[in-house]
Amino acid sequence: MILIGFMGVGKTTAGQKLSEITQKEFIDLDVYIENKHQKISDIFKNYGESVFRKYEYDALKECLDVDILSTGGGIVEYEPSLNLLKESTQLVIYIDAPFEEIYKRIKNDSSRPNALRSYEELQDLYEKRRPLYKSIADITIRNETTVDELIHKLLIVE
Repeated sequence: MILIGFMGVGKTTAGQKLSEITQKEFIDLDVYIENKHQKISDIFKNYGESVFRKYEYDALKECLDVDILSTGGGIVEYEPSLNLLKESTQLVIYIDAPFEEIYKRIKNDSSRPNALRSYEELQDLYEKRRPLYKSIADITIRNETTVDELIHKLLIVE
């Protein structure tokens, strides 16, 4: 199962809890990249987004067969990663949430390089990525309530 969606929709939290419940392996791709390289914010600052996307692609290739994989929100921005997800035999689940809710969760989060953008820039990014997520998702789950409700929905589709 591969969890995709915009930053702040609950991919990592849901993946961790689902892993605890099912006793299946979970990897957060951003954590994997940080363990292999350095903090994502430092990669962006020191090398730029293009280098980060290449690291992300390499990590995705290495982790594609993990039971539960949570991806970064921008993974769909890099065409090789997008294609790898499209071709994957894993169940790709797009977790969506209302932008207002996402914005409340991520604003001023310095650990997310893109979260420091203005409200309008983030909303544009959200709208730009939504069709990309939908184009590769096997299932879309709307996360408008609690993490427990999201976990319940994920357990049903698993």
